[in-house]
Formats: sequence, structure tokens, C-alpha cells
Amino acid sequence: MAENNRIFRIIKTIMLLNEPYKHWEANDFAEYFNISERTFNKDKKIMEDLGVPIYYDNYLKEYKILDNFTFKAPNLDQKETEAVLLAAKEYQNRSFSMKREQESALAKVYN
Repeated sequence: MAENNRIFRIIKTIMLLNEPYKHWEANDFAEYFNISERTFNKDKKIMEDLGVPIYYDNYLKEYKILDNFTFKAPNLDQKETEAVLLAAKEYQNRSFSMKREQESALAKVYN
């Protein structure tokens, strides 16, 4: 579950950095997510490794993401898409903690 928390934090960090008129430093993220600055730096390293153009603006004293950055949808072919849908359908009638998210994701893939 810790890995899911990290994924959530990384996605949320990207969203927060894209909000206008907000200023974020490492300690702000640490406080927001109730984590240490060291953990934020680990998350930042993962973002960098994934190609997220996050950087610290020394003049403004804040973290930023390049303006032209966008999330890219996964490049799945037809068979891969079918495999993901079949796997999700297997869990559709089971009870697990992310049921609502699964249904939302399936609806997006179908449309």
C-alpha cells in the first residue's frame, strides 16, 4: 500500500505544481502530505527518472514543472487494451479497496 501512496503523492504533486499562483517548496510538500522532506526528495527523484520536468527555481524559491509538460496516455495496442479490460473485469465482482476507482477507470477505457 505504501507504493500506492507514493504514486498518489507523485500525481498530486504534479497537479499542485500546475496550479497557478501557488508556491511550493520541499517543506510545503512535506507538510501537505505529512511526510519528511527526504521522502519528498525521493518522490522528486522518481518524477525526474520518469521524465517529469520538475525543477527548483532559485529566483522564485519554489518548485516548478515546465509549462509544456503533459501526461501522456499509455500507448496500448488493441490486444493490450483487451488484456487490461479483461483483468479489470475479473475484479469487477470482487470486493477490494479501490472498487470505485476501478469502475471509473473502466468507464474511461470503454469511452
